[in-house]
Amino acid sequence: MDGGLVSPLLQIHRPKPIRSQGIESNIVESKAVESEVVELIGSNADEFEADESEDDEFEAEDEFEADDEFEADEFEDDEFEADESETDDSETDDSDSEKLIGRECQFCLKVGDHFSQTCSYRYHVPKNAIVGKSCVVVCNLCGCLFRDSCCGVCGQSDGCAILMNCLHCGKIGEHLIFTCPSREGKPSCFSLDPYTGSVISI
Repeated sequence: MDGGLVSPLLQIHRPKPIRSQGIESNIVESKAVESEVVELIGSNADEFEADESEDDEFEAEDEFEADDEFEADEFEDDEFEADESETDDSETDDSDSEKLIGRECQFCLKVGDHFSQTCSYRYHVPKNAIVGKSCVVVCNLCGCLFRDSCCGVCGQSDGCAILMNCLHCGKIGEHLIFTCPSREGKPSCFSLDPYTGSVISI
């Protein structure tokens, strides 16, 4: 060595500086840290997804329970409305029966059994049956009035009850046209047979 100078041979065989080894170790450590961070983030993400799935399941259960409660409330409301409708029907039936009580049928004279509009005598009157004063029995075959228990013309006993209707004065249930009080005392050349409906000259 001359004057503190290093020979070229020594410079060639000089060992590598330690800085590169430190950098490599730092890189390895940083990669390890990065891998740990990635694993930590992945585990946190999995936990977050699990928490979200649990929250979704909890919300779904809450919605399902709410739907069940709502359906149960609707079912109770329907039952309550059905009960109310049944009570209303029973009340209307009672009111109808109360209306029928004390009322006499204009055709068959039965009390509290049915309305006059639904009486079976309007279609067929049994033989020797008594009808109301506001009715007359008409033969179902020829349309003539009954005399006693049979038709005054053909003698058949198949008849129906109708309300008396005066075509002269328009009153219903009081008299027929040939017994109308407004026609009494008026001179006429004709008379009407009440049973046959035929006009007879006087």
